[in-house]
Amino acid sequence: MKRFYRYEFFRAFSAGFVSPFISIFALALGASNFIIGYLNASVQTVYVIMQLLLSFFLLRQRKFSGSLMLFISTLSWAMMWIFIGRSTNPIELIILLSIQAIFSASITLSWTILLVNTIPSYKRGRTIAEINTRSTLASMLATLFSGHLIRRYGFMSSIFIIPAIFGLLAGFQFFSLHFEREKLIVFPKQKFDKKMDKDFKFLLGGRAFLNFATGLAAPFLSVYVVTKLGGSSMDVAIISVASSLAYILFYKPWGFVVDFIGRKVTMLS
Repeated sequence: MKRFYRYEFFRAFSAGFVSPFISIFALALGASNFIIGYLNASVQTVYVIMQLLLSFFLLRQRKFSGSLMLFISTLSWAMMWIFIGRSTNPIELIILLSIQAIFSASITLSWTILLVNTIPSYKRGRTIAEINTRSTLASMLATLFSGHLIRRYGFMSSIFIIPAIFGLLAGFQFFSLHFEREKLIVFPKQKFDKKMDKDFKFLLGGRAFLNFATGLAAPFLSVYVVTKLGGSSMDVAIISVASSLAYILFYKPWGFVVDFIGRKVTMLS
């Protein structure tokens, strides 16, 4: 399990170093509010489409090397930070972030395959909670460090080398001279009574509205802090860290709950 912990720590540090400041970076490149919103929508759309396409591909495979896919995807994802840091205009930034989203989708699926095939189901919730806690801590540290650097030096292209290095460190946690092919686990369809099935559909609808509301505000929060409130990148970092602390407080308790009563029942409750 140690390589899972190390991988998620390094990758979270890499993502947390840049992600909270992407909107400000786009603003610095001359992006309007419309372009910033389009940037977020484009990246999310590419990410979802690639997950669907890769999922259809994986369903046709009886065995698949999740570690090899994770290694290649993570290295490619990490190297994209260097090109992103050299963006000269908002459109170029959108294109590069969308390309990176392709590798992000591949990382998500291969990471899930490895977790499912490695961690026993009876302790999966607690293990994932521990992984999420460590990754959130790494992201917090990276955000504070990055916020300080950006406030002092601005968006220099050399700053983007740091997340690239940590992303490469993450990928090499799963490097091997002999990549094994894991047998894919297909989850059986779970049956629920009518009330629970209805509640689950309401839950999905509620999550859709929540994500819609978040998508309206989240990309512009950092821009609002900088342009309207007169804040700096360090203020954006502090806000991001405060939000992360709330997640950390509840990761482990919910991990125990999930292991004992199940994921879907926990979500419905």
